[in-house]
Amino acid sequence: MASAHIDASLLTVFLTSTGFIALCSNQLNEAQEAATFGSTGAVPPQSMVTLLDDLLTSTQNYSEPSDLQDLTDLRDVLSGGVTKIDAYLAKHNP
Repeated sequence: MASAHIDASLLTVFLTSTGFIALCSNQLNEAQEAATFGSTGAVPPQSMVTLLDDLLTSTQNYSEPSDLQDLTDLRDVLSGGVTKIDAYLAKHNP
C-alpha cells in the first residue's frame, strides 16, 4: 500500500446491482485497490443485507431513544429505493 492511511474524504462508494457496497480509495494503484477492496481483499465488498444485519444488531445492543425514528426513516428511504427499482424493471423488462 502506498500509505498506511487512506483519506476517507477521497473514497468512492459503489452500490452494485447485486446489492453489494464496494469501495475505491482513489489513492492506490489497480493492484493495491484489488488487494484492499477487491472481492478477496482486506476490506472486500459487503452485501447490503449483511450491513443491515450489523446495523440492527448494534442498534439492539446499544439502542438510544432516537434509534427507532432513525430506523423508521431508513425504512422509508429503502422503501423508496425499492419503488424506484420496481419502476426501472417495469420500464426495461416489459
